Amino acid sequence: MAQTPIRRACVVVKETYLELVQAQGDQRQLREIELRKPGVESVLESHKQHCFALDAVVNALSDAGIEIDVVKRSKDYLVERMAPADLIVTVGGDGTVLRASHYILGSTPVVGVNSAPITSFGHYCICDAQGFADTLAAIREGYLKPSPLLRLRAVLNGEPLPELVLNEILITHQHPAGTSRYQVTRGALSEQQRSSGMIIATPAGSTGFLRSEGGTILPIDDRRFAFQERAPFCGSTRSTDSSRGSWSRAMS
Repeated sequence: MAQTPIRRACVVVKETYLELVQAQGDQRQLREIELRKPGVESVLESHKQHCFALDAVVNALSDAGIEIDVVKRSKDYLVERMAPADLIVTVGGDGTVLRASHYILGSTPVVGVNSAPITSFGHYCICDAQGFADTLAAIREGYLKPSPLLRLRAVLNGEPLPELVLNEILITHQHPAGTSRYQVTRGALSEQQRSSGMIIATPAGSTGFLRSEGGTILPIDDRRFAFQERAPFCGSTRSTDSSRGSWSRAMS
């Protein structure tokens, strides 16, 4: 197998719930966390798992002679920090993968590390702390190849929005209870609709919000997008083709 050269890695890290509470200085909630009160009983253990995972990732990269840049996922300069990297490693859960994915402009591969399996599902994560060193070795030795995923770009009033979307876009009224009015165009078909909004999802994101609304689930390596109307206005008539399904071209 041909080896994959990795000189620099950008490690994008989530802030744990404990870190956020500490930053806010919320002494009452810190006390509840310490006492493991209901609702926050797993916060301490989740934080410990996360710290262990971050150490494991940094140590594995360092042992491999890879230059490391660690950055919090909340920072606004993710684009600049990630751009020089040959590999992006996210340490957190799906939210951290999604945050990083918004700002990857090229095709830099991403490895998601589930840093706290006790509280995180990790749909986009390939390994946890214990498996990262072996995963990194498999990537460098060419046994593990990246899988390209589709992302969405939203255009508002003719201007592309800066964030690329790995999961889904919800087009809706600014007030959740308000009626959304919009036009769906697919080829020669154009239709005005009223509903609680329209979900447009990538194949990777079609198993989340869209699925819970009864939308079409696509294989993760599909080259189409799925869409689903939410709670259609009862007094309207519409074409099924414009209210749910999948599409391989941009919709307007």
